[in-house]
Amino acid sequence: MRIFKETKNVKLPKHWCQRFFVQSWHSMVHHRSLDSHRVQCMYSLNILRELDNLLSKGLPRIDEDIQRCAEESLPILSDDRIIQQHFRTDFETITTLLNQIKADPKGEKNEIRRARSLFSYYLKDFLEKTFDYKKLLIDTLENTIFENVPEENSADSYTRKNDIYRYTRSLLSLLIDEGHCLESLYAINRNVLIHDQPLVDISFRDNFQYMRSILSQSRMDYRIVFRLEGCKKKMYIPDTIGHISFEEHPNLEGVEIENYQRYEAQIDSFFRPSQYVLFAKVNIQAQDDRSAGFIAKGQLEDSLDLIRFELEHDVVTIHQSFLAIRHKTRKARMYRLPAQIPNPKKNVDKDEFKTFVAMTEAFVKPDRIKVDSYKKIRSALRYYRMGSDSERLENKLTNWWTGIEYLSRTESKSGGIVQSVESKLVPTLLLSYVTKHLDDIKSTLGFCRIGEFTSVSSTNMFSLLRRGQYYKDIQDELSGYPLVGFSLNYFTDKTKNAASLKDFLEKHEKRLRWHIHRIWRVRCDIVHSAEYSIGLTLLCANLEYYLKSLLTAVIDQWNRNPRMESLEEFFERSQFTHTRLMQDLKQGEEKSFMDILDEKPL
Repeated sequence: MRIFKETKNVKLPKHWCQRFFVQSWHSMVHHRSLDSHRVQCMYSLNILRELDNLLSKGLPRIDEDIQRCAEESLPILSDDRIIQQHFRTDFETITTLLNQIKADPKGEKNEIRRARSLFSYYLKDFLEKTFDYKKLLIDTLENTIFENVPEENSADSYTRKNDIYRYTRSLLSLLIDEGHCLESLYAINRNVLIHDQPLVDISFRDNFQYMRSILSQSRMDYRIVFRLEGCKKKMYIPDTIGHISFEEHPNLEGVEIENYQRYEAQIDSFFRPSQYVLFAKVNIQAQDDRSAGFIAKGQLEDSLDLIRFELEHDVVTIHQSFLAIRHKTRKARMYRLPAQIPNPKKNVDKDEFKTFVAMTEAFVKPDRIKVDSYKKIRSALRYYRMGSDSERLENKLTNWWTGIEYLSRTESKSGGIVQSVESKLVPTLLLSYVTKHLDDIKSTLGFCRIGEFTSVSSTNMFSLLRRGQYYKDIQDELSGYPLVGFSLNYFTDKTKNAASLKDFLEKHEKRLRWHIHRIWRVRCDIVHSAEYSIGLTLLCANLEYYLKSLLTAVIDQWNRNPRMESLEEFFERSQFTHTRLMQDLKQGEEKSFMDILDEKPL
């Protein structure tokens, strides 16, 4: 998680409930937040639309995807209190049909076909009724933050924190689905809910109402101005391609650029003409300035596909800055395009990188491992770099998926691509799931300067968190960080014994399998039709994490066990360890689990 700390100029709300809300929002949208703490890709409405989209395609061999998506929808809807409280009758109808849809595809086909048709009919009615879902969600969130709030250390405070966390996550998922980018949501928390110079006469509730007004406004009309560099044949580019216009000197008459004096040098540099510079203007509707630029860039890239295909043979780049002009007010502001996929980044120094290179070179060579495995690892590293270097999310997703696919397809026999990836990737990721949480907890406590855990092993950290006395020892230090206390309580509750651990891991395994198939479907949509129905930012974030975690596990295991010879052996060991872990936990034994925390070879 990422913690919003108070500074000399930035004062967080004094009340624990309001501070918890601000810190939760911050952690979910921060570009270095861990995948288990960031905002979720799917929530009630967009997963139902995804299922309806699958049903409408009518493609062969899609039954399992429909069944899988229906099964995933049920817990999401059941866990959504807005749906439960305000749309109960519709929920019961939809749930009845979902249970029929997710039935065995080999069962009674006429009944399943009828359930699918009825689901589409009733879903139209349901989605029409949920037009005020966002308002209801914000209303509920506001009441939960401000009304009848218990004392921070009371028995009811954990339940209140859990409610705020869930409502905040649902709201952010909805906003991203509507078209907000993570940078915009980060800015709302940083600049609207919290001010650098807080005014005495503005309460946090006033800030919340201002946030509500921003999030509730309709889409606005924008004109986005981009700077294109490297246009050696710009004289052949027509004035317009589709609804995008191209100019050597953009006409900004009547436009007021806000903060011009503060950023005069950067703005003047952006508009400075040059021999191979061309400006593109894109008209767009969006929720806010940053999101408008993000959406407009995707449309501009479609035009650049045509230009690069037939006209420009050298690279044409889009400048990282853009100007967002609001049609209604004719006011404009300069922004930078989102450049990062939200994922944790290690602060590796020179010595640490040298160690990493030495570890990798020790086994990634033809005379150390089988040639086929050597080529696959090298190719996966290359695909990771290609995805990271690309500015287009579609290219990132296809390259990172190819890297995972290439690593996972170790059998000589034929088989489904996604099934092979799923069978290899899931056990590997699941074995490091608890360790991932422990590492995140250690780094968070270190960032908040609570205790000394940098050199503490995962095994010792896990044992420490299971001690009830531990919380009493650091209770005062946690008072300024309610999100940290909530996360620690949540984690220890989910891992308090073998039965809880088993349930914790099984639920994560289900989510992993669902999400891998979702990413595969989107990858196929991009490759075969260049169209997709789900936003790519969070999908790319998860996929990058999967690929990097898989490569890290391969490198790590090869250094723990120098006798390992191939990727096939690595995956077979991972699958065996995963099976043994779940069997031991089912019997109430934790030895296999502690061996994994001890980082013993598979």
